[in-house]
Formats: sequence, structure tokens, C-alpha cells
Amino acid sequence: MPNTEIQLTGHVAATPAKVWAVLTDLDAAATTLTGVISTERVAGEGYAVGTRRRETRKMLGKEATEEMMTQDLRDIAAAAEAA
Repeated sequence: MPNTEIQLTGHVAATPAKVWAVLTDLDAAATTLTGVISTERVAGEGYAVGTRRRETRKMLGKEATEEMMTQDLRDIAAAAEAA
């Protein structure tokens, strides 16, 4: 499978640190992220490089489960901490 990069832009009435905390709380994803039905941690703790999870989402009326791995967080984490 080729590497895929997705970029989204939007405005949220919260600090970058609060947004980052929500996005990286894998165990609460099904209650905080629209479309996420369930998340199962496969490897790792927290949201560190190498953390793997299976995530089931419902999009366009269909459910799909994908295994994902956290890769490079340096730019994102630095921006959240700087805010």
C-alpha cells in the first residue's frame, strides 16, 4: 500500500495543546472523534512513534477497519507545545 498523507484545515475554539490531547487519546477516540466506532491498541502505550492501533470508522454509510501506526510526531508535537 502506498504511503498516504492527509491534510485538513479548520478552526477550533481550543488551544493547540487541548486539540492535540484529544487527537492523541487513542483509548477515547470512539467517544471524541466523529465517525470512529472503536479503537483497539495493538502495540505501544500513549501516542509514541511505533504505537499501533486498529481503528474502525463509519464513513459514507460503510464501516472499515484499518491498522495504523504512529510515525513521526516531531513537527506536530512541537507546534502543540509551543502554543
